[in-house]
This record gives sequence, C-alpha cells and structure tokens, in this order.
Amino acid sequence: RPDEKKYVREAQRRTLESHFDRIGQSVTILPAAGNYWRIKYPLQNSPLVSLIIPTRNLFQLLERCVESVFHKTTYPNFELIIVDNQSDDTTTLNYFAQVERDRGVKVLHYDAPFNFSAINNFAVRHACGEIIGLLINDLEVITPDWLSEMVGHAARPEIGAVGAKLYYPDNR
Repeated sequence: RPDEKKYVREAQRRTLESHFDRIGQSVTILPAAGNYWRIKYPLQNSPLVSLIIPTRNLFQLLERCVESVFHKTTYPNFELIIVDNQSDDTTTLNYFAQVERDRGVKVLHYDAPFNFSAINNFAVRHACGEIIGLLINDLEVITPDWLSEMVGHAARPEIGAVGAKLYYPDNR
C-alpha cells in the first residue's frame, strides 16, 4: 500500500518537526533508509577537532586511514595527530616525515609499552582542538560528512560523547 506508507512517513516527519519546533531546536529532518529519519543539527561555528591516530608500524593501514581523512572529509577545521608507539619500520618512519612536512600532521613519539588509553591521553595533552576524535589506524573514511555529522552532535550541550557506525569491508 504505497499511499498508506506515504501517509505514515509524512506523519512521522510532521511529528518530528513539531517536536523540534516545541523545544526550539532548529534542525534539518531528512529521510533515511528503512523507517528511519536523519536529524542534522546545525553548526553555529566550526570548532577545531583534534583527530588522534595511535599506531606502530603498519604503514599500509595508516596511509589508507590518513589519506582517506584528507581526501574524503568535508569538515574544514581539524588537526591530525599521529602517535607513534615505537615504530621501527623504515617505510612507516619515512611516512611520518612526509605527512608532517606535506600535510602539517603532528607526529608524536610515545616511547613506552603499548597502552591504548595512555597513548590517547598523551596525545590529548598535545591537542589544540575543542573536540577530540579518537581514530584507529585501520579506519577508512567512506562518507564525506562523517566529521560534520559527529561535530554537530558533539557540540550540543547535552551530549558528552559521540560514536560513529563502523563497517567491515564486507559491509557488516
């Protein structure tokens, strides 16, 4: 019944609009896959986001991650911080020098045994951003507005942390 489905979707949209009007929140309501709706929160400004990537060697993973951030991210105001946890691979070490020089990436050296929390806490002390993004070196950006969407939520006063939906290469 296409007409009934269309009516239900329109009622859902009107209900969401009414809710956000009632609470005085200006949002954009967009249809999403299935019976879901996407609520886009506006950004009053574009706060600096510090994206932190801990790594040890694994050049191919790291390069794919870093390049996807730079090539696919539309959010305009971010810094990228790579935290090197005792890499000894020449290709990886050369890549650190290249991204520092060519992309302005901060490369920090963490010379202690692996501890994911300690590595990230170390990097946060060197970050300049108002918002901190914790990435992993095998991540690849697939959606250009990923960071804008996350910042839109993270900048809301009632939100403390935001996470992204991650996909495996087989779309699971």
